[in-house]
Amino acid sequence: MVDEQIKMSNFLLQNRFDDIWFFDHELIRNFNSLLFDMVVNFYQGPFPLTKLEELVLRQSGENDCHLVVFKQDVFKIDEELQKLKKFRLFNTKNVFKSIHLKYWVCDDVKVAKQIGITTEGDLYVLRPT
Repeated sequence: MVDEQIKMSNFLLQNRFDDIWFFDHELIRNFNSLLFDMVVNFYQGPFPLTKLEELVLRQSGENDCHLVVFKQDVFKIDEELQKLKKFRLFNTKNVFKSIHLKYWVCDDVKVAKQIGITTEGDLYVLRPT
């Protein structure tokens, strides 16, 4: 199936999580703002949450909503990173202008405890106060 997609696609994009996005149309010609936002989100992927201060630094207004998943050593174990593929896909589709969804992956136990995350693999929603 992948071989067929490669033959049919004009563009293949890959991000740091080894996700591949196939484009079967001309990417540049159809590069409107919505598609551009999706491509940027794809390349960027969810932010790695390594310090609590990063949540504050990534604030973009009062309509921010931070979605955080904690999984210890997720960036070191390929199988665990693959389990977050759907989460990364949601990040790609994040093009809302009125609500700013920020996707985060945390693999540090200390940082997770600082923000009140107690279980691995669950999705936590954080709002600035």
